Amino acid sequence: MIDDRAGRRQGVERGVKVTGTLELLCGGIRDKIIDVAEAAAVVDLLSDHEAYLPCDGAGFFEWARCEGLLS
Repeated sequence: MIDDRAGRRQGVERGVKVTGTLELLCGGIRDKIIDVAEAAAVVDLLSDHEAYLPCDGAGFFEWARCEGLLS
């Protein structure tokens, strides 16, 4: 498991299924392991530790919905 740009690129080039951190959080929401508020807190925690993400915790639900990751 790796979630950095170089590792993702290498995986994609080799045909490996690549799943990002936010997609994993969405899977947890769909499977009722974590709720949206908890996932948003994780997103903020990751951002606080310099993770590159397409949204912050406040925008996580909208981002995930627009990406079709919560259905």
